[in-house]
Amino acid sequence: MSIQIPNYIENIASVTEEHTNTVSIRLECTCGCNRFFVTSTDDKAMYKEIENDFNKRFGSKVEIRSDKLGEVQYVRRNFFGKITDSANVKEYAYPSNRVVFFGKCQQCNHNYVIYDNWKFGFDAMEKEPPIIYRELKSSTQKDHTKGVGSEVYITYRNNIDEEDLLEMKEDYPNENLSILFSEIVIYISDDGYSKKKKIYQEETR
Repeated sequence: MSIQIPNYIENIASVTEEHTNTVSIRLECTCGCNRFFVTSTDDKAMYKEIENDFNKRFGSKVEIRSDKLGEVQYVRRNFFGKITDSANVKEYAYPSNRVVFFGKCQQCNHNYVIYDNWKFGFDAMEKEPPIIYRELKSSTQKDHTKGVGSEVYITYRNNIDEEDLLEMKEDYPNENLSILFSEIVIYISDDGYSKKKKIYQEETR
């Protein structure tokens, strides 16, 4: 199966290497700069942020109930029993195994999502999107470039066999499967492609 540059990244991607089942790219901002500050989600810090937000909003006297549509909600009531706030429980669900990588341009400061395993790759087709795509604070992110702009290289691979591919085409007839990928590897480098360092790898199916 051939692979193209996934459409979510193609406007800042420059191909460095291409084979039948693999394509490697270097990121280049629309302003022309090719150096980025790279961060990714920190699960422990993110969980603490969600927990703090929940406690601040609902406190210890939270109530759980179902609405008319059967959706489970957290509810807060005032002294007189009137509901003053509510939220679907999914809003505060811990995003288990959520991985998001960000690349912030060193020159113009534009911030890109360079990978989100809930949105991109074959597995993302099976996931129910979260109700809220949280704006992650700086405290919830790992800094991979330590404040120094680096070149970013990404390799996408497709290792899907023909039987699985035919099944997916039946399940998703309107999808362009060639822009999806079964594996991603993210690298950073301060001195060109030959000296890149791997910072992340994941099979998405």
